[in-house]
Amino acid sequence: MRERDLFVKEVAKKLFIHFNALYRWISECEEYGKSAFPGRWRTFYNSQYEVKKLQRENEELKKELDLLKNLGSS
Repeated sequence: MRERDLFVKEVAKKLFIHFNALYRWISECEEYGKSAFPGRWRTFYNSQYEVKKLQRENEELKKELDLLKNLGSS
């Protein structure tokens, strides 16, 4: 897709899928490479994905908490 300068919406339409799904797949391929879609190892992948997602969420919550602490001590 990127090698041919195709637009995500065009490709998604040709594949009969929602363009957001294609954006997600592209993102997962960029982040996880060949292990993005492991087939029978799907359960393992889902666990890895969930852990990574929770780590990002945890970091965001820590930042918000620090901000609130700093505002409260002012």
